[in-house]
Amino acid sequence: MIALIVSLIFNGGHIGVYVLANIIGVFSLLEYFKLKKLDNKMVIYSNIGVFLGGIFTLVAHFPYFNFTQINLVVSIYLGYLLFYVILQWIYRKEASILVQQFAQLYITIPLACFILIPTQGFKFPFNSEIDFNPKLAIMLFILVWSSDSWAYVAGKLFGKTKLAPQISPGKTWEGFIGGAILTAATAWVFNHFALNPISPFTDIVSIVLGLLIATFGTLGDLFESSLKRKAGLKDSGNLIPGHGGMLDRFDAFLFASVVMFLTIWLIK
Repeated sequence: MIALIVSLIFNGGHIGVYVLANIIGVFSLLEYFKLKKLDNKMVIYSNIGVFLGGIFTLVAHFPYFNFTQINLVVSIYLGYLLFYVILQWIYRKEASILVQQFAQLYITIPLACFILIPTQGFKFPFNSEIDFNPKLAIMLFILVWSSDSWAYVAGKLFGKTKLAPQISPGKTWEGFIGGAILTAATAWVFNHFALNPISPFTDIVSIVLGLLIATFGTLGDLFESSLKRKAGLKDSGNLIPGHGGMLDRFDAFLFASVVMFLTIWLIK
């Protein structure tokens, strides 16, 4: 999984990041709708929306369009919204529309943010590969993985106070705090040595970003755990043997993508 992610980001360029986002999106939406016990036919049609929404991302590469990042994210969402309204009208599944639209906020919008992170706030279309920095996408993954790993280590060593015992009994406040501090340190190291001299972040911003990703990544993890508990399931799926489903692997990533995108957008 890690090798695939790194290969798509570094070797695939803009299209590689788009493909990666769609792989995550297709399986995450499938698992989410199954958790919500949505009609199987609607699950299939919902995934068509992933690719239709991606058209807005590809259209942005053409020279006669000039989307800013925020406009593009909004455009992607409106594309999905139109698609689902049509489906609702055809299949008369009014009761499930809130579930579907929340899926777009929970999964689709964060992935749209992820697609745009390597562009560092540039307007579309991309003029050259200078406008694309794959290390920013790699940084996001490293910080998400670091947060999870550091929190586990800190929790094992110092964990006493349960963070959310009814949702995730294994998480502790000590693990969360230790993980956040060490993730902030990881962000500073990556920014200082891997991204410089073309980093969009100052050292202080990178530290704050690390703290935010650790915080919101944990919230993403807890949110997905609550979905599974309500559905009475241990894992969101069995796509990855021994590791559960796609949502199990990318729950923190979805929340963290939005945080990193907004940070880049604000400092630009």
